[in-house]
Amino acid sequence: ALGQKSTTGCTLIKYDFDGNIVDQSGHNVNLKNHGDVTYTTDRNGKKDKAVHFDGSNYLWAKVDTLLSKEAFSVAFWAKPESFNTGNARIFSVGPPNTFWHYYCNVLVENTGKIGFIGHTLSGAYSFYDYSSVACTGDEWVHSVSVYRNDSTFIYQNGDLVAKSAHKTKVVTYKDSMQIQLGAAYHPSN
Repeated sequence: ALGQKSTTGCTLIKYDFDGNIVDQSGHNVNLKNHGDVTYTTDRNGKKDKAVHFDGSNYLWAKVDTLLSKEAFSVAFWAKPESFNTGNARIFSVGPPNTFWHYYCNVLVENTGKIGFIGHTLSGAYSFYDYSSVACTGDEWVHSVSVYRNDSTFIYQNGDLVAKSAHKTKVVTYKDSMQIQLGAAYHPSN
């Protein structure tokens, strides 16, 4: 499952991957499949209750200003299979048809660590934080990234594994953007 909440506790988007890619929050940010994302067994051993990304396939949706917040959290379960294929996007929000995003979670290349990245409107980094603890290959991990105005926090399996203060705030936007789940850090399309 993957979800994003504002810090007031309101669920903004939620995907259960319960055989479909429909937003369960009621905001109708339903995903589209690019490159044949397949279903697989989830952390509880239930068949077809999770999605598998191969590095080129991904899920995406257009989203209005619903996710344009100065305080939010992104939570997900992931089961990394390898750590050396380049930074792999887990969740990102940004302009369509660009290689960068306003913020995203990634599996950091060659480290097995989950990162939380922010960019400015011009594409420069405003923050790039990653957990102090590496994921163990082929095991499920629960990750929560929190952004509050000028600080980031990353929790892994319930433990705080990174926190930072930042001078540059995350981008808020007034136009529709794109969310993406999966794919390489720089997808081809």
